[in-house]
Amino acid sequence: AITLGETGQFAFWSMMAFLGVLTVGFIYEWKKGALEWE
Repeated sequence: AITLGETGQFAFWSMMAFLGVLTVGFIYEWKKGALEWE
């Protein structure tokens, strides 16, 4: 297990922000219909 010190907390939140941006981009493309293919 990782002990959440200052660096651990920073890494956690930066990872959450990164995943959040990826998720928002993915949902945007999905709603736009860019992920539909034949």
